[in-house]
Amino acid sequence: MEHSFVIKAVYLCISLIILPLDGNASNTPTTKELFAHAEALRVGADVKPDPTAAFQIMMDLAKAGNARAQDKLANYYRLGVGTAVNTENAAAWYKAAIKNGRDYSRVPYARLLLKQNAFADALSQLTLATKADIRGAAALLAATHHDGSFGHLSQRDQGTDDLIKLSQAGDVVASLYLLQHLARGNKFDMDTDRLFQDALQISRDPTHRYHLKTAEVLLAYLRQTNGRKGLSIRAELLQTPNLRGRIWVAESLYFAIETTPETFWKASEKIVISADSESYTRALFLTSRLNKNAYVRILQKELTAHGYKPGRTSGYLTSATIRAITKLCKDIGILNTCRLGPLKSSSIKEIAKWLSNNRQS
Repeated sequence: MEHSFVIKAVYLCISLIILPLDGNASNTPTTKELFAHAEALRVGADVKPDPTAAFQIMMDLAKAGNARAQDKLANYYRLGVGTAVNTENAAAWYKAAIKNGRDYSRVPYARLLLKQNAFADALSQLTLATKADIRGAAALLAATHHDGSFGHLSQRDQGTDDLIKLSQAGDVVASLYLLQHLARGNKFDMDTDRLFQDALQISRDPTHRYHLKTAEVLLAYLRQTNGRKGLSIRAELLQTPNLRGRIWVAESLYFAIETTPETFWKASEKIVISADSESYTRALFLTSRLNKNAYVRILQKELTAHGYKPGRTSGYLTSATIRAITKLCKDIGILNTCRLGPLKSSSIKEIAKWLSNNRQS
């Protein structure tokens, strides 16, 4: 295959990293290395985030017939990573990956089908994934029945029974679904204390495959069900290395507003500043929902860093701050959105997105 210009452009930088000292190996990056580089560009891991380049690299790998890249490219299209959201293209690449032998792709493809209310097709894909013994497929199949998300094809009671049986048989994914449903107020005929303790043990075991996912689910579970009783465990779980950025920023902000509301402005600033590029927008937006003065204070600092003049960093929406916000909105082409109001959700999201893409070092 003749690679695109983008892939050729990254050959040199990857080769410099992976070239052995003896110099005997080829300088051409492997498919695995190109895949990893694309993902690094997507999330900004040790490189400047460049989702467009990530998309182009993944596209070439997918066209070359790599099933893993086809699956990932489908995700890019589904989420709008480096390209516009396109569910038709996402579906096409999921099907290509499945045809290429990647049964795992049946699971995200089923999720996509569910959003399109294609219940029969989604049920078929999850059933096939379960028969192929794809990790988590049986639990998702049961949970989707339990939720009634298969529409008229849902078997809710059977789904509930299957979830409980899977959990009691040691299926961690089923246990996590149950914890999520318990957090929403659902009731189950089972020992929920044991369920929680087993999950907590997994979250404390860094060698367990579901160590991180379990810690993330427990953070939300404790926040929604235990109030202040679960604060000490939440504090512990927030120290878990390598939590996903969007989960860590959200749970850290919730924790801060609950434990130290009087100094939330200070804690939120530290959390937002430390957020990675993918999580920054979420962090800033959630801050605005929890405490508008804390948001305004961060925004004032950001405006100053970008050369605007919002006035004193006070956390108050002064006339100088409004003028600075208006000028920013005009400069970046979102003035019509900002006219709805500087503290409207749509305005905050657009400003946060721009700040995320233009962060000061």
